[in-house]
Amino acid sequence: MTSETAPPGSQPEDAAPAPAPGGHRGHHDWHSAAYVRDWVADYEGRAADRWPQFELLADLVPHPTRRPLRFLDVGAGWGPLTRHLLGRYPDASAVLLDFSAPMLAEARARLAGDADRVTLVTGDLSQPGAIAAAAAAGPAGGTPFDAVVSSLCVHNLRPAQRVPALYREIREVVAPGGCFLNLDLLGGATPPVQAAWHRARVERVRRQRLTETGTLPPFEEVDAALRARAAGPGASPTPAPPGSPAAGAPGAPGEPGAGGRGADGGLSRTLLDNLTWLRAAGFDAAECFWRQDRQALIGGFR
Repeated sequence: MTSETAPPGSQPEDAAPAPAPGGHRGHHDWHSAAYVRDWVADYEGRAADRWPQFELLADLVPHPTRRPLRFLDVGAGWGPLTRHLLGRYPDASAVLLDFSAPMLAEARARLAGDADRVTLVTGDLSQPGAIAAAAAAGPAGGTPFDAVVSSLCVHNLRPAQRVPALYREIREVVAPGGCFLNLDLLGGATPPVQAAWHRARVERVRRQRLTETGTLPPFEEVDAALRARAAGPGASPTPAPPGSPAAGAPGAPGEPGAGGRGADGGLSRTLLDNLTWLRAAGFDAAECFWRQDRQALIGGFR
């Protein structure tokens, strides 16, 4: 969670992007208690936007709600996903793993009412051993997890080659009949697929404007606005090729997977990449259960 860049569904499609706390967009100081406090307060104010995806993730856990559930939240941050699952599973216990001590301090305060059900573990996912350490923690340490979950964390793990290894480490701590469910951002696909997502985004905004104002704006107008938004303040928006206003969807320079390949070891982190890595990690089944633009809920099952 501490590697989040933008929460899914957190603002209208055509809204101006909100700057990160302190005004440093794209820069995160996860070891600053003040920065983390502002970040969490901003996200908590928009928590309802993430509810449908959290609900779907909880629905997919192959475990009866009336039975005890032991789960691991990877990159748990201040615990919003853990909080949701504890609400769905009255007898659940959770291990929260995160790199940021200030984030876990926020989780401790926000989950104080369930203190006897949660264990907080500090660990660096970029290095082997963090998942095993989390599995050994807590009252039932050493036993496999019924579920491992994650929300908006893995996509920022560097280098990209670390992701397949992380999936293998997660698979080792999942109990038979259990699962790994990951609500995350995907790397960009090929240019035609990026363009298709961009066209769909433009059309959603047009329908939204029609509902709000009674007037359907021209495609070109919304296309230009979204490109300007993606480029950021003071930057030149990505131009659309002549005769094809959305044929080149705005990318994210330097982002793993933008344009299909990143500067992050050459791995694109696309949906296909992630599903392939899950199967290679030893999960018996891997699937994508929901997707909207770069946001997706994927899972691996034993």
